Amino acid sequence: MEKTQEVEVVKTAYFLEDRIAKLEKEKRQLANNKPQAPTPPLEPQEKFLKAKIVPYPEINPPEVQLPPFWKRGVIILGLTLVATMLSFIPVIGRVFSIVSLFGFWPGVVLLIIDYINTKKEKKRITQENIEKIKNSPEYQRKCQEIDKQNEAEQAKLDKENHEKYVKRYEEYKAACQEYEEKDLKEYNEQIFPAWSNEMTNLSNLIEQTREVLQEVYDKKIIPIQYCNKSALCYLTMFLCTSNFDLKYAIERYDAEVAKIMQREQIDIAKAQLQIGAETLKSQQYANWLNEQIVELSEDGNKTLNSIDNWQKADIAVREYRRYKSRKAAK
Repeated sequence: MEKTQEVEVVKTAYFLEDRIAKLEKEKRQLANNKPQAPTPPLEPQEKFLKAKIVPYPEINPPEVQLPPFWKRGVIILGLTLVATMLSFIPVIGRVFSIVSLFGFWPGVVLLIIDYINTKKEKKRITQENIEKIKNSPEYQRKCQEIDKQNEAEQAKLDKENHEKYVKRYEEYKAACQEYEEKDLKEYNEQIFPAWSNEMTNLSNLIEQTREVLQEVYDKKIIPIQYCNKSALCYLTMFLCTSNFDLKYAIERYDAEVAKIMQREQIDIAKAQLQIGAETLKSQQYANWLNEQIVELSEDGNKTLNSIDNWQKADIAVREYRRYKSRKAAK
């Protein structure tokens, strides 16, 4: 087979693989940009708030006056002190020493008990006085007036809140009607169908292009293990920039793959991808490949023109590109 035909077939296969890759990328982007259905209006909820209440009048009971709690304890402690002083007198001192020894702690305990009892009694009397004031007609009348005032304030607040709720609910019903008649209708009848149709068109374009590509591969010029974009990128560049044939180009490609697999300790698929990426790193090679792709896209070649499905697939892609341009211009 002539090298010219080999170059044309390899270049055509790369062109179709590149087109499929770009269409699949567009399909993924389109899938990620699936339009979301409009959110329905949120139904308002009536609020039940508590009005700030006026507190009942403060109760200030009269100060409770009780006899001093300390008298009994102080008397006992005083007698104990006297007994302690008399204990130093000869003869009778021993008797007073015993009295002073057993009088101190009872006096202290009595002081504590009387203090606690006095506090309890004071608290009881104070509570009784509070209850008397609380149950007095005058205090009850003031409390009733405050209750009426608080009820009136609560009723006023409830009315205001209900009126606001009714207004919000009317606005909600209007928003629901607009949502049903405009937003949801536009989504169901225009936005989503347009997106769905574009997804279907893209899927059909990819499938049509794959069919054309398969016909190229069916010519049995490119071995099946090199029927991928990375391998075709390298083979296209090698064949178009040298005088060697496809057989030698494949040998050089296999040698490069083996070298990268050994160096990077990776499998063959990753090595092939790395070769393709490295080939396109050169701006000169990338520009040249883009020129070849544009040329094939515009003019085709004998290989493409010999495939019945090519014209149909190419026209469909061109139509889709024009559609995308019009959509972007809006």
